Amino acid sequence: MHVSARTDYALRALLQLAARHPGAVTMGEVVTQQGLPRSFVETILPDLRRAGFVRVSRVGQPSYTLTRAPDQISVGSVLRAVEGPLTRVRGLPPDALSYTGAAQGLGALWVAATAVLSELVDTVTLSDLVAGHAATELARESAAKSAPP
Repeated sequence: MHVSARTDYALRALLQLAARHPGAVTMGEVVTQQGLPRSFVETILPDLRRAGFVRVSRVGQPSYTLTRAPDQISVGSVLRAVEGPLTRVRGLPPDALSYTGAAQGLGALWVAATAVLSELVDTVTLSDLVAGHAATELARESAAKSAPP
């Protein structure tokens, strides 16, 4: 999995809004609090609005709020909205690939890796991250849930 700067910045902006939910946050606050380049935030916030994660209020200085509670927004939904499918091999989704001979098992591996990754990022919400739940803690919880009895 590759996390681009764009995705990292989008998540950081959303986490800043989640920390103040249901209150509003200005673009300047996101830039200052997260140490992000203003030019990135200027393009990311409108994209997050179009994706349905944030709304803008233009009363006074423009400010942003989440469209739903932080515990209703998974990291996976943000990743997919910003980047598309979680896993790509040579630019294609894993289930679109075909392998032959000794490499036949690769397709199933990529599909399984996508499923495991999806399980984790779809379980973690903005609220979890704002509350300080460590990713390793969440990964352990996810693994425990999927382990056979």
